[in-house]
Amino acid sequence: MTRYRKGHKESTRRGIVDVATSKLRVDGIEGARVSDVMREAGLTHGGFYVHFESKDDLVGEACAAGVAAAREAVIAAASRAAPAERVRAVLDVYLTAQRRDSAGCTLATLGGEIARQPESVRARFSEELLKSVDAIAPLMDGVDGQHRGDQVIAMVASMVGAMMLSRAVSDATLSQRILDVGRRAMSGAVERAGKPVAPQPTHRTP
Repeated sequence: MTRYRKGHKESTRRGIVDVATSKLRVDGIEGARVSDVMREAGLTHGGFYVHFESKDDLVGEACAAGVAAAREAVIAAASRAAPAERVRAVLDVYLTAQRRDSAGCTLATLGGEIARQPESVRARFSEELLKSVDAIAPLMDGVDGQHRGDQVIAMVASMVGAMMLSRAVSDATLSQRILDVGRRAMSGAVERAGKPVAPQPTHRTP
């Protein structure tokens, strides 16, 4: 019987997830086949079910891993900047032509497909996204935890939307314009999300 070092199974599983995360970004959820993922991971197709119950199980873990990677990149960019410059620093790192062309963000490349996946995949994605909001929020400057979380949601939703749109258009000039406008405009929206909404005056009918 072959003996493996301690942690071998966990390491192999992580390797499969890493390959799947990249494969899904390029080929999409429907286009990425389990057999291709296992081959690129240097494993046999038959060994897949040692680590995952189904393709949906793998897709959920791969999407979560992609969100976690984006979270780490955002935290790294924000942590290097002064508090007042953190949002702009994140926008400058994320909204780039290089990231657009490399299909380097799970949220932007797979967001539309994830919405059509089974509940188990969407739940795993949602769990990791909420974890990201909680992890990034302390770096924001909102008035309290709720508003700092709102700032994260505003920032991520805006960045992902701009990235998806820049990837979708066929005009290279327009694509770059979308990224440039996004970097300029979004910081103000994120800042506003950190402030309480003033109550609207009540108008009484005479």
